[in-house]
Amino acid sequence: MLLMVDIGTLIQYHRIKNQMTQKDLAAGVCSISYLSKVENGTVDPGQELLEDLSERLQVSIDQFLTFDTNQLIQKIMQLYKEINKSNKSDADLLLEEINETRSPLHNPKAHHLFNLIYLFYLLESNQREEVYVLAAKVLDAKESLLETHSHLYHKVIGLYYIYSEQPRQAYQCLLEAYSQMEKDNQPDADIYYLLAKSLSNMDQPAYSNHYLQIAIEQYIQEFFYQKVTDCYILFGINYTKLKVYNLAEDYFLQVLHAKPMMDMKDHSAQIQYLIGVLYTQMEKRNYAVKFLKNSLKNEQDSHHHLKVYRALTKIHFQKQEFDMAVWYLDKGEQIAKQLNHQTSIYLFELLRVQLEGKARSEEFINRLSETILPYFEEEKNKECLQEVYQLLVYLCKENGQTNEALFYQEKLLNLH
Repeated sequence: MLLMVDIGTLIQYHRIKNQMTQKDLAAGVCSISYLSKVENGTVDPGQELLEDLSERLQVSIDQFLTFDTNQLIQKIMQLYKEINKSNKSDADLLLEEINETRSPLHNPKAHHLFNLIYLFYLLESNQREEVYVLAAKVLDAKESLLETHSHLYHKVIGLYYIYSEQPRQAYQCLLEAYSQMEKDNQPDADIYYLLAKSLSNMDQPAYSNHYLQIAIEQYIQEFFYQKVTDCYILFGINYTKLKVYNLAEDYFLQVLHAKPMMDMKDHSAQIQYLIGVLYTQMEKRNYAVKFLKNSLKNEQDSHHHLKVYRALTKIHFQKQEFDMAVWYLDKGEQIAKQLNHQTSIYLFELLRVQLEGKARSEEFINRLSETILPYFEEEKNKECLQEVYQLLVYLCKENGQTNEALFYQEKLLNLH
């Protein structure tokens, strides 16, 4: 929709955007009082003055005279396609162009759509702090987005829930995206992949593999090898959970060593961490330490370091290399506190009391059952709950508390 706009309002908008005062903009062009009247809409700036103001504001005259909401929406949808194809450089250029043309005078629905796609951009580029701020705005605009972009809304919010470790919410959201995809008859391999990822995070690897197989077949047809690589990684994770270790190892090593797949810079640290976890479960601890240390070298993200330090603490504890275990524990606790990551703070606390031989104390068992356990139950964090229940079963047995041990054993079984 092409509309005539309030020129004065747009001049004021671009002036403020450029961090200019009325005095700055008016200098050598017109008086401050005249500019004020232009911005208030009481006088028409005229063609010559408009040209001078547009030059100083570095904005084309066309942007002052008209604006096209439909054109903006088309650019936003093109941005979505570039992000979806992992064309980051093209996406960055388009994002810059959109930010130059977008103004408060565009239809609010266009701004809601931009926020949704920009959230997608932030999720794909792992910009944590901005993600959570923008997600709140997008969730507030749900009704507006569902009117015309239901599939996109549920897809991006499903991805957000995966990112924020809320797999059940992600699964429900992605089922809505799947339903809309079927209704519109517009296949989207990403929906199958994201359904698979949410099910894997819910510890349902067999169901996850069903959707993953559909996704990988579509990605191969589209010659989208970066997404094929993502599928291989998730297959490796699922087979690790299913304890089919030989298949898990095959998938991980294929990604690590197969050059035709893609540039491995973005995946190297993740794969090395996952192989480290796999070898830990296979009790190949020396191999596990090697891959986990390499993972630390190849990734600067603090959240990644948290899980690697925790894994290394556990391995050195199992190997009775207590000095090394404490070293990694101290590093992990320091980062967890800096990030105020409560889940990791509690998990490192569990490791510390075990390392210091204080786990059987009544004080710790009470804290474990009355504070830490309820926190993980509230978070519905299945992996952490499993670890806490296992520890409580062991401690209750060691302290001769048979009924309590049976109670937590039943809780552990119900997780599966």
